[in-house]
Amino acid sequence: MTDNKFDELWQRAETERYSQRLALEYPAWQRRQKRMITVVTSLVVVASLAISLLLLQHRQPQDYEKVYCNHVGITDEQWVQLAAEMLLE
Repeated sequence: MTDNKFDELWQRAETERYSQRLALEYPAWQRRQKRMITVVTSLVVVASLAISLLLLQHRQPQDYEKVYCNHVGITDEQWVQLAAEMLLE
């Protein structure tokens, strides 16, 4: 047997051993990949929903039905102007 033939047989044996190991480990690897994709997708969906809800909450106008003031020197005319401005908005 020549050295080249021996090297070729040795490489073929190594290749078969690695291919068998990879074939045995592939289903577990595939399950981990699917689980990771599911987790990442879920996180992206939850994050996008949270961001959209936060943005939607800030876009809604806040309606004020009452105005409180602790200053006693406010005249009736100022209250009328404030009410008119509130009604125009």
